[in-house]
Amino acid sequence: MTIDPKQEVILQLKESALYKSLVKKSENDHSIKELLALIDNACSEAYQVTKTIMVYMKQYTLHDGDHLFRVLQIMDLLIPNDLIDNTLSPLEIGLLILSAFYHDIGMAPSKDDVDIWTGGKNPSNTNQETQKRAFERYCAGNPSLQKKIEAFHSENKHDEAQILEEHRLSEWIRKTHASRSKQVVLSKKELFKYSNFDFAEILSDICLSHNESNDHIINKQTCVLVAANQYVNVAYICIILRLADILDFDSKRTPKVLFDHLGISNPISLKEWQKHRSIQAWNISDKGIIFSAKCSHPAIEKGIRVFIEDIRKELLDCTHILNQLHYPLRTEAMAAYHLAPIPVVSTQITRETDEQGKEKYKFVDISFNLDQSRIIELLMGTNLYGNPLYSLRELLQNAIDTCRLRSLREEKWGDPYTPKIIIDFKKEEEGYTLQIEDNGLGMDKHILENYFSKIGMSYYRSPEFNEELSDEDRLSFTPISKFGIGFLSAFMVADKVEIDTLRKIGPAKFSEPLNILIEEQSGVFHVKDGDKGKSGTIIKLYLKKNHPFGDPLDKKEDSIMLKYVRDCLRHINIEVEVNTTIYNDTITNVDFNANLVDIAIDEYNIKPYHIQINDEELGIKGDVKCYLLLKNHEFIDEIILTNEILEYNGKNVPFKKLVKMNIGTIEELNKIGDQDFTVPILSSNGFLTINGISVECPVFTNKDKTAETISWPFVVHYDLELTKDVQLNLTASRNNIIFDDTWNNFREKLTHIIAIRLAEEISQPEITRSLVRLLNQTDDSNTLGTKIRDEHIRLVSAKAKEALDF
Repeated sequence: MTIDPKQEVILQLKESALYKSLVKKSENDHSIKELLALIDNACSEAYQVTKTIMVYMKQYTLHDGDHLFRVLQIMDLLIPNDLIDNTLSPLEIGLLILSAFYHDIGMAPSKDDVDIWTGGKNPSNTNQETQKRAFERYCAGNPSLQKKIEAFHSENKHDEAQILEEHRLSEWIRKTHASRSKQVVLSKKELFKYSNFDFAEILSDICLSHNESNDHIINKQTCVLVAANQYVNVAYICIILRLADILDFDSKRTPKVLFDHLGISNPISLKEWQKHRSIQAWNISDKGIIFSAKCSHPAIEKGIRVFIEDIRKELLDCTHILNQLHYPLRTEAMAAYHLAPIPVVSTQITRETDEQGKEKYKFVDISFNLDQSRIIELLMGTNLYGNPLYSLRELLQNAIDTCRLRSLREEKWGDPYTPKIIIDFKKEEEGYTLQIEDNGLGMDKHILENYFSKIGMSYYRSPEFNEELSDEDRLSFTPISKFGIGFLSAFMVADKVEIDTLRKIGPAKFSEPLNILIEEQSGVFHVKDGDKGKSGTIIKLYLKKNHPFGDPLDKKEDSIMLKYVRDCLRHINIEVEVNTTIYNDTITNVDFNANLVDIAIDEYNIKPYHIQINDEELGIKGDVKCYLLLKNHEFIDEIILTNEILEYNGKNVPFKKLVKMNIGTIEELNKIGDQDFTVPILSSNGFLTINGISVECPVFTNKDKTAETISWPFVVHYDLELTKDVQLNLTASRNNIIFDDTWNNFREKLTHIIAIRLAEEISQPEITRSLVRLLNQTDDSNTLGTKIRDEHIRLVSAKAKEALDF
């Protein structure tokens, strides 16, 4: 005999204490009977829709139809019987039942929606276009996964690529399902009515809340009047749904037939499926919550134990929120809305055995752990950065990033904005202080907790941030901050740091201002309400006695701090004001200038070639000067300036004075008898700016460097800036370039530009030929020589063609 699907749902609903109570309340009330009929129809529909979750969530713990009934069952256990029977209003009971069935309905998007997200179908309205762009931003927020997918496709490993694409889609559905659940409820607004009260907004808000942070619940309403003497406590229903959802933690959620035959193709999936598959039973009573599990691997057991700790924390947090709720219209309700007594959460874990009856493993809760104090000590000290002055650079980088981001946001918000950074170096009662203030976006509690205080967690590199960026913003904004450790460098120079911050989150919309004090010894954040009136952040360093910034009484020309700021912010498009006790100065963007020294070039037969670069297409701009030895229309690596006999220590001895050109150097060599004296004349040197901040690692090899920098047999002075299209990977301290593919790409582009300019400047065939011969003597400069030769041939051919055309 076939059972009607709707009747099957109703039969199971009738087993619920909440449903039974509503049936009892409806005996003499037509409005409640209508509410019951509504619940029967709506829950039946939601149950059928939720069965389709497996279409796009193939490899994950199921949020299937059975999950809905288990959530409802747990609600029965969480809510005291007297509260169900005597306190909860009919609509409160109805909302609890409906939220159990609708909170996960967003896990089953329509095929049209998925096709639009993934590019299989074009959007037909603004909402679909918005959703498509949101999914694209989500994909862009995980560039490493995108690279893996593209790599698999390029290697014709399309099945592997599809697995990752399905995983990404599943995660997107999971991440956004609560907001879709809300939209599904709102789309059925005409259905969700009780008496004359439309409760679709309340139900949609409850469904959304189970995927929000606990902080949102405290602001939910507790006394919504829906009928005569009937109220709805929205906050309480949100708490019950949240707890019931997380407590559904058993093997029924991953049926064995699915576990055995669908296969696991993602580590995240494996953790989720195994964790639930291992749970054999659970019990919730006034004695506590007990989970029984049988595990086959220590990682599975570890996952269960960690999840149990999450449940404990959630129970404590929700209980705390319940105690904080206010009931302005009915103070007597405060004591009524509570949870059934749940004193403890515990586990009974056994381990699978082998054929001899021995446990397959022994669980010892040991894994690699970081010694927090030691790690912080390393990151706060000079071990990573070397020079304590770099601490100021790190703070300036953060200020620049937030100012640039606010500029982009204000373009959309329509508010006038001029970015500015202020540095104040003063002596106060407590000692010397250095303060960096920006008028950027500022920080709020969420940023503070999830990124600023988390070592290695950069907000600008997070999926959350990448999803917030529009396609246009992503093209124009490249953050300097990368590793999420820069702020710790402040403690190289400071005993404590005070922060005042206020975050702007929209047009004329701000978070609450915060004041944070951090002392080096403890690393504990002392957070309290702030009084900052404008968005941005002020970071005040209380400097150590041996700080490297000099004295605020130093004259401008003698100021160590000012010189470092000027060198660090050589090409910056943000106004930076520097104030000390005796001077005020403003750092502005300086012109590119490779004239780093003033020497008598004629005395040594040194020929300079000045090259200005402004190649937006290749992503490099700036100023370069190449210094070579040129005599008799020929480039050579050694010129004899003097060759004679001198009287030395009463004897006639040979004396030879030469100028020698080597990799990155030009030197004067004096030979007197059998003694040699070397005098440096020039060596390769310069400035490289990336995103407005100078990088100290040299680009060209000089006498002090033998790393994988560019090694040419002449001297190069440079003042270069990379545009947004060209980037170099730097070490965590930003002191050194990582010589990888991005470096090779930059090197190739710069070599190409300089080769073209040198070929144009020299032009004469014989001189050009001598330079190519000189460059071809070493492997590293051979590429430059080849490019100069090819460019010279191209120029000569073009001139010949022009002559013929004439």
